[in-house]
Amino acid sequence: GAASQSPSTDESRAREDFTRFWEQYVPGGSRTTTVSRPLMREVLLRAVRELGLSPRRGAWAEELVAGALGAAPPALAAEDAFSIFRSVMMSLRSSRDLHGSDGFLEALRRDFGPTFPLAGVNSYATMPKGARMVDQAPSRKPGFHHGESSFSPGAGAKGTDSSGNAAPMRPTRAALESHHAGLRAALGAAQSTYEKILSKVDSLREEMSHGRFDRSLVKQNLLGATRDDGRSSGQLQIAQVEAVIKRLVDSLRAHESVYAEQLGEISALREDCALQAQRVQAALRRRDETRDKLEDGQQESSELSRQAKTEQLRALMLREAFEQEQTRVGVSLGRAEAHVTDLVSATESTRRIE
Repeated sequence: GAASQSPSTDESRAREDFTRFWEQYVPGGSRTTTVSRPLMREVLLRAVRELGLSPRRGAWAEELVAGALGAAPPALAAEDAFSIFRSVMMSLRSSRDLHGSDGFLEALRRDFGPTFPLAGVNSYATMPKGARMVDQAPSRKPGFHHGESSFSPGAGAKGTDSSGNAAPMRPTRAALESHHAGLRAALGAAQSTYEKILSKVDSLREEMSHGRFDRSLVKQNLLGATRDDGRSSGQLQIAQVEAVIKRLVDSLRAHESVYAEQLGEISALREDCALQAQRVQAALRRRDETRDKLEDGQQESSELSRQAKTEQLRALMLREAFEQEQTRVGVSLGRAEAHVTDLVSATESTRRIE
């Protein structure tokens, strides 16, 4: 039930996203019926950025957008723009949801290409739209139809080229419209088959991830995915699908072994990180202890600096006191010498008088 509803759900989701981007980035919004190719490229790139892809997938997405718009006309109608938008977004979402090897889509295109033709991104954009005027003049290019064409006119419709030989006429409008209608129908059927195969592969991948892998169930699911589209699925198709699934299983096992090795490396790195964390913690403790000692030393240095300044001030005061005492002693010595001189003079005077 969920697998049958997924195409309509994807269609409605793509329509909602396209309407939102159209209203947001196209001038005029819903009133605008055409969009230029550069503006459509900008709309697609903005939609790609919202998917949050990795840089490598982002580059691949830009190449996908460039390929989708490579053969598009300069002006795109709304429905043509929606077809391109839907194809690009479905390809990107399918490649993002299949979280495994990057070569999964390449494997699908390589192995399912001959049996289940995948929908091209820009096929619908390159198809002629509507009726075209048919030039009844004969073609001047001898190799216009390369000798084989599904639009060959009847035996009565003949033309001549410059050399006089019979040249094939241009296809009529009815033949062109019939051929293009068949191409559109084949494109829609191929795209529907591709979507169903992707949904089946998703379910099978989920079953394989849970260990529920049954080869008969794989055959039944893939046969059901193609039988719903009215196509016959033969033994060749089953063999091709089995080969793809076998390669996918081998790839998953290889990824599992690589994952186990990476887990072992991660465990070893985790142990190394734990040892490094212990060493870092010890270094941090030593740093804290050294910082504490440095702070204590700075405090002691500050205290010693204050004491040195105090001692310098005291020595200066003592020097000043010493100089004052020295001056006082010098004055006292001068007075004593003067007194002795006076006494000597008085003694001599007394002796003379006697």
